[in-house]
Amino acid sequence: MRRRHLAMPLALIALLSLAWVAWSLVWDDETTERLDQSVVRIFVVGPEGTFSGTGFVINRDGYIATNFHVIEDHLERQWRIFIADRGANELDRRPAQLVKSFAGEDLAILRTPGLKRRPVIFAKARGGDPLKSAEVSAIGFPAVGDRLGPVDDASFVSGTVSRVYSASWTAGAPEIPIIQHTAPTNPGNSGGPLINRCGQVIGINTQREVQIIDGPGGIPIVTDPIQGVFYASHVAVLMEKLRGLGIAFETAYGRCGKGASALLGKDGTHIAAFAAFLLSTLGFGLLYQPRPVVQVMVNCGEFIGDCARAIEDAVRRLNSARDSRNQIEVTADKSRPGH
Repeated sequence: MRRRHLAMPLALIALLSLAWVAWSLVWDDETTERLDQSVVRIFVVGPEGTFSGTGFVINRDGYIATNFHVIEDHLERQWRIFIADRGANELDRRPAQLVKSFAGEDLAILRTPGLKRRPVIFAKARGGDPLKSAEVSAIGFPAVGDRLGPVDDASFVSGTVSRVYSASWTAGAPEIPIIQHTAPTNPGNSGGPLINRCGQVIGINTQREVQIIDGPGGIPIVTDPIQGVFYASHVAVLMEKLRGLGIAFETAYGRCGKGASALLGKDGTHIAAFAAFLLSTLGFGLLYQPRPVVQVMVNCGEFIGDCARAIEDAVRRLNSARDSRNQIEVTADKSRPGH
């Protein structure tokens, strides 16, 4: 009776934790909500107009990462930088300070004191580059989305990794690892995160491929016949800059993958659920230790004595090999005559 009382809670814990683990291995609403809170729209405002881009929150001290070209007018023309915090209206914008810029890598670090947004989680850079064809998503604020009104809700688009290679953004700039991918990005997406299927940042969206032709009078015209070629700097570049500045950030426990490896990319709650499943299953197994039944088919001879000797011999051989807790069932073969 005591064994039954212990078995029910163990079985319930195992089932609930297994369900939680299975749920944690797929993209969920919690991941989307967290990333919505982590990605911000950046406005650079000056007397000649307003330009916008995307950034994402690095930590709870209000640090934000984006592209250098997003805030370049701030340096060259002293235009002001704002973060859209509570909404899309100008009254909802909060001033941001430039902490450090890296023109060659096209990165910039901003800070908005008092910004209450959840930080992103960086993918584990030392685990290797994202694999070709791996699922990725780009998050940001494309400027064309303002056609029907100002936007303060980030857009999600999906694609796959095309390749990872080393190159420079411009001539004379340092060579860095770059991720080419197919998640569509447009002007305004610059500085936004490129994330893997676990919601971890693997890159910073920076460029897209376009074609420029000569228009009337030699005026260059940007066309858009090239599709599916977009670029992001590898997150390892940003992590290196943050370490040099002493700015804290959060890194995932492990690489994003499938099965148990994907669980390592989750937070402590998901790992605790996996541990609870293992422990409860182990406890259930120890509580009800399996006792195999061995069935022995004995072909008896014509006389009862022959059959008895055959049974005794079979049981003796089994007893010499079996565990003392096992149960042996001996069944005579009744299909033959003489039993």
